[in-house]
Amino acid sequence: MRRIKAAMGVAAVVTTAVAGLGATAAPAQASSATCTDRGLTYLCAYGEVAVTLADGTTQVFAVAPDHTLRTSWDNSASVWTSWRSMGGDIVGKIHRYQPAPKTDPDTFAIVGQGAVGYGVGRGRGDDGVWTPWQTACNFADFSECGAS
Repeated sequence: MRRIKAAMGVAAVVTTAVAGLGATAAPAQASSATCTDRGLTYLCAYGEVAVTLADGTTQVFAVAPDHTLRTSWDNSASVWTSWRSMGGDIVGKIHRYQPAPKTDPDTFAIVGQGAVGYGVGRGRGDDGVWTPWQTACNFADFSECGAS
């Protein structure tokens, strides 16, 4: 039951975070200029997001030129993992969203603007499990999928 409640809570975090991205009519064309960090070439205009977890691990997120979200983290020996794809189709700057009261550094979402103007995000629960990608179907007014 605790796992179900935790999953529902993380899903709510992502939904709130995606809806809170702000209303824009269409995704802006971001610069295709690239930067490199620890071997990953990523889109500079989309930024990098670093999160420090409760155990001191730092996890970094960036968007690769193929528009997938990538992540890397330092392990207990302060050695960085190779970059891993989290999938997605990001076409704008990424952000970290953490719900109030912001007391659990392990529960957050990484959100950004997805293709066709939708807000997209994935949430991380305090158990380290990530939600599937979630969207706000109409980024301009945040209407639900299938709503008329």
